[in-house]
Amino acid sequence: MISIFHHVVGLNTLLETFGYSMAGILVMIFRAIRKYAKKINAKIMAIETSNLALLHWHIYNTCTAMIEREYSTVEELDNLQYFWQAYEALGGNGTGELLYEQARKLPIKDQ
Repeated sequence: MISIFHHVVGLNTLLETFGYSMAGILVMIFRAIRKYAKKINAKIMAIETSNLALLHWHIYNTCTAMIEREYSTVEELDNLQYFWQAYEALGGNGTGELLYEQARKLPIKDQ
């Protein structure tokens, strides 16, 4: 334990020789990590937004086609349910939900 302390003190002395302190180095590291985390968060938000848009587009098109022809198939409903669960988990609702509920009420026919 004392050996580690001596190494830290030695490192701090070396850093101070060049005009840095341990606290200053830690602050620089923290700021770099925070900046990187903000970039990653922005990318994640963009991916979530684009996924939500694609899911909405697919649900809208699938449901509209089913409603226009006035029936659905088991395969369509199964696929639609998977898309709906992801859409809902990402916070989607509104017209997507209205169309999804209408499509689920349609009669089921063999394709």
